[in-house]
Amino acid sequence: MWKDKTSTIKKHIVAAARKREIIAKVATLIVKIENAEKTMDDSPYTPPESDLENKKLLPKGFNEKNLSSRNLFLAGCISLLMIIIDIASYALSILSAGPTSPMQNEYIVIALIAIGLSIYLLTVLKKFLKLRLYAKGTDGYINILIILNLVSLIFLFFSVSDIQSLKTTMAMINIIALCPIGIVVILFGLKLKKLPEYPGLNFYAWAMIASGIGYATIVLFFLGFFVGILAHIPYALIMFTASAEVARIPKAP
Repeated sequence: MWKDKTSTIKKHIVAAARKREIIAKVATLIVKIENAEKTMDDSPYTPPESDLENKKLLPKGFNEKNLSSRNLFLAGCISLLMIIIDIASYALSILSAGPTSPMQNEYIVIALIAIGLSIYLLTVLKKFLKLRLYAKGTDGYINILIILNLVSLIFLFFSVSDIQSLKTTMAMINIIALCPIGIVVILFGLKLKKLPEYPGLNFYAWAMIASGIGYATIVLFFLGFFVGILAHIPYALIMFTASAEVARIPKAP
């Protein structure tokens, strides 16, 4: 008899414990949902419905937007190559500063290559952020950066002009433009910080922020420039990771 009562009491205790456990889990879930809703309200991004690696077929957009595994890998390689190109471009810009410098043609060529590849990398990043991470709000900043690269073509040819007054004016405009450019880069980095985690993305975002601060303050230009060069490394990591992801997933028919 006592055994039956003891068994009944134990069952009640276990049932009560389970109820408390269920209530605690429900309360935790409610808190998570509320936090998620707040995050969604504050964030300009919509996280993916599922991870790319969990998909049975590769989304069609990756084919339509030229985000094949090969192209993503190529973008990563170009990004690493840009480290050398940016350093060479900066060195040649100094060597070609004189009015009779024989290095002006070389500077124009390397600068054109740098601008062209920068636009390509930004275009790939724009497509990747939208298709892979479902980013909203990054397109505008990337478009501004692409436009700034195109505008820099005009400044490039004026900067090697034989007219000294024109060269001086262009140099002054370049210095003044550093501040707004830096602000755009900072805002872009902050947007990237809000995206879902992805290998290399967090480092790339911080590099953008640090580089933007360097440009915006003007006096820290060299810091911003070299941090911007280092940003090519996490960019390459992002592209190499994406390339490996895409290579593992069959293409949609």
